[in-house]
Amino acid sequence: MHHYIELGTYTDQGLRELKGTPKSDNARRILERLGGEIQLYYTLGRYDFVAIVDLPREEDMLRFLSEIDSLGYVRSTALKAWSETEVAQLLSKKELIEERDLTRRRSSI
Repeated sequence: MHHYIELGTYTDQGLRELKGTPKSDNARRILERLGGEIQLYYTLGRYDFVAIVDLPREEDMLRFLSEIDSLGYVRSTALKAWSETEVAQLLSKKELIEERDLTRRRSSI
């Protein structure tokens, strides 16, 4: 799964239609169709909500943001995220590649 942090704010239309009940059903329906999951947190400050979104394919995040923003209730942006385990694996692969490249350079001298 690919992980994303979504930062969002309600539009004027979204605030008018909120009426005390957050409208997260639309996001959940879209994500379910795309095979994804969401953990949603409402926040104080610059953003009205923060969501952790997991999707099977990277291009699905573009689809999700396009669909959810086109409804007119929210405006959002996303950050690609990696778990600690994923970063450790990526860094170890990088070290292996760098070590291999260094070995190749030494053998060609």
